[in-house]
Amino acid sequence: MINNQNTSTNFEYVFFFLLRTKLSTDDGILLDEPKSLGFDSSKQMAKQHGVPFERDKRLFFREAPPNAPLDKWAVHLKQSWQDICQLYAEQFGSPEIAQNYCSKALFGVTLLILDDGESVAQHSVHVTLQQSSLLRFVKPKTADFLFSISKDGDSKKATLHAFVPITSSGRAAPKNLRLSLTAEPQLKPLKPGEFQPNPVFLVCGFSYGGGDGHWKNAVEKLLMQTVPANRKALLATVFARLIMGQWQFKRMDEEARQLRSRLQPIINHYSNYANQDNGARPLCLRTRTLEEHLQDMQSHQTEAHLIISRLDGALQTLDINGDNLVTRLQQIRQETTQQQWQIHFQPGSEVEKLQWPPDNEVVVSLLNKFHLNIKNLEDHRTYLRQKVDYLEGLQEKWRLFLGKRRSLSSEHLNTLVTLLIIMLAGTGATFTINRGALGLDIVNQTLFWIILATVLFPIVWHFLAWIFRVVCCIFHGTWLDKFLCHNALLKKLRAIEFFQWVKTEKPQIEED
Repeated sequence: MINNQNTSTNFEYVFFFLLRTKLSTDDGILLDEPKSLGFDSSKQMAKQHGVPFERDKRLFFREAPPNAPLDKWAVHLKQSWQDICQLYAEQFGSPEIAQNYCSKALFGVTLLILDDGESVAQHSVHVTLQQSSLLRFVKPKTADFLFSISKDGDSKKATLHAFVPITSSGRAAPKNLRLSLTAEPQLKPLKPGEFQPNPVFLVCGFSYGGGDGHWKNAVEKLLMQTVPANRKALLATVFARLIMGQWQFKRMDEEARQLRSRLQPIINHYSNYANQDNGARPLCLRTRTLEEHLQDMQSHQTEAHLIISRLDGALQTLDINGDNLVTRLQQIRQETTQQQWQIHFQPGSEVEKLQWPPDNEVVVSLLNKFHLNIKNLEDHRTYLRQKVDYLEGLQEKWRLFLGKRRSLSSEHLNTLVTLLIIMLAGTGATFTINRGALGLDIVNQTLFWIILATVLFPIVWHFLAWIFRVVCCIFHGTWLDKFLCHNALLKKLRAIEFFQWVKTEKPQIEED
């Protein structure tokens, strides 16, 4: 860590942890948090044990020590996390079980900077990125904010901003990172897999607007109050929804990106393979190789179908979170209006339109995060569906190659059996006729060899044609291939079919 240049001295920071109360493992086991943990309605116990959020989540609130410098945030984050794990250990009766449960149940953490002044632009949070570089979370230069609070007839305004990560060179940071709390808190690439926890890390800054102590206390009450008691406070609602939205988006965005990077080369390979030299290459492959190619394409198609299914579930979850967030924000705004407070969700507007799904007009910043995430995942889904359709078309080509090859093999086998039967019948008939007419014990050799040659010639022809195809495949793409295999006369000779009279005729369709 390096020191932050914080010009303001009157600030503090806190952490919000969002955890599951139920989680599924990759073994198919459903784990529940200890029922003895429970929830307590008292303010102190709720602060210690967390507050329930929906039916399967728990939101914890932990404060850094008073006057703690911001460059020590990682130390206090680690201590807060250990405090939560210790709470679970007391209920589980085992620190190992508690640590394993908490690490898998964590959705994410929000670090909130609370500054008494009018801006939080002077603050920045430095995070280690894979032990090799640093990211800085800073207030964006735009005028957008998540929400602002003001009192009727008062010019003071308190504002919440979402910080954005940038690299040391000032560029945008990698999109999809997870928070690791195993040692020093740091950000790492997401782990692929449906059951990987991949907790997210968010940083926000709240400026009280430079008011006195009475103003600050009134704003804090508005942020943290839970009236009616069964509804969540403003900060709890916002941070829980933001954590859930970012967790759902980042993991699915990363998996879709990885699949797209794997899928496109596979499609390019088989597409080029199928189209080279007018489709000659697949015809030269061994049947076993064609089947292996088909299985490889099928496995990638199945993987894409699974990701598309998970994208559908993630989109539905994001949509529900956006809708629930709008519903609760409308309730909070109505409740605060009765107390002569005003909550705004975008600059330069007296009355914002909170609507989900958003219309084609300007979307407020808080909802725009969900809106953009949904659009990005929808783009992934559309792209993957197009690639799956294309991959299915390539598989049909391979199935046609295999079907034609199997059909020809069956036809050749049937022809061979028929010819053998004719040969044996002709030999027996010749032997019988000659014994009866001439009284001899041997077959007329001349007639026998004529029949044998007539019968064996198509067989030899098929065998020579097979050798010819093998030679064409061996010298595929060379001048010898063009001279031998693409000669017009040879194509006509290869098209000759023998013994059509021994094959079953196709039924004729009568015309009306």
